[in-house]
Amino acid sequence: MEISLIALFLLVRDSSGTPKCLGQAFLMALVVPLTAVYHHVLCKAFNPLLEFSPTSLQLSELQKTEKMAHFRHKALQQSSVVRLPRDKFGISHTEIEKSMKKYPDIFTHDFDASIDSDGGNIRLGL
Repeated sequence: MEISLIALFLLVRDSSGTPKCLGQAFLMALVVPLTAVYHHVLCKAFNPLLEFSPTSLQLSELQKTEKMAHFRHKALQQSSVVRLPRDKFGISHTEIEKSMKKYPDIFTHDFDASIDSDGGNIRLGL
């Protein structure tokens, strides 16, 4: 692109046909090698970062990291749980059957929770 700019400066002529932007063309001719040197320095500085980035890991190293990532705490491995309070009329049992058919990924149960005889208090057995 800089070479094109040099060419454009050399193409500029006045009405008599003499080049008018020789100074700018000469300056651009000095800038081209400086740009090349700067590009080389940047590549030398940043290539190690690109070489050792996670995208360039070998397959064995990637598999090792995947094994480590699959370790999860027990609390994070459990699926969703819905706890319905057990009642003496069997309504909770019917609702559990319906929800298990409709949402098979959600565990629904009625143990560890109950409603007392007047229906006011729910006790959770944690």
